[in-house]
Amino acid sequence: MTSETAPPPIFNRQVVTLLSAGVAYFVVAGISFPILPRLVERRLGGDDTDIGLAFGMMALGMLVMRPAIGYLADRYGRRPMMVGGAIGVGLLQLVHVPAADVGLWMLLVVRLLLGMASSAMYLGQATTATELEPKERSAEIFSIFGVAVFVGFAIGPVVGEAVITLIDPFQRFHRVAGAVQGHEAGRVGLQGEEDDVEH
Repeated sequence: MTSETAPPPIFNRQVVTLLSAGVAYFVVAGISFPILPRLVERRLGGDDTDIGLAFGMMALGMLVMRPAIGYLADRYGRRPMMVGGAIGVGLLQLVHVPAADVGLWMLLVVRLLLGMASSAMYLGQATTATELEPKERSAEIFSIFGVAVFVGFAIGPVVGEAVITLIDPFQRFHRVAGAVQGHEAGRVGLQGEEDDVEH
């Protein structure tokens, strides 16, 4: 009778760091679903078209940046894309309200840049998820990372609706969102000093 070798544990420090960063990012992204339309309506007096533009500009930024991010990730590594993208997302979340106070055009610029930063962060996370140890369980790691995406999107809108009930919800949301992204950028960066997760 032969005994099979037990598979290596999947939830090591690198995997847990990546998953927590992924959940944090998609929570922040999900919070914007209920918050952004109210920001456009209440701060700018915008209509449905303006709301659509605000969401669409982020998607456009992601689309424009995606090919370049793939090249940069292959050349400089995944970690700089994740950390740089997280810092960019955090800073851009902080300026949503000031941008809206300037005008719709400025908010759209911020949303475009946010999409570019988000593209860097997500692509860095997704490609890293396929390369982490243990290699023999890489498909499982990637599938769990996919779950993190939906967990974040499930939690984010609920948090966003709760934030709306607070005083000056727009400022509070973008400060919290910025702080969360900054924290996760730090976690990924510090983890990288101990564990090399670059390609």
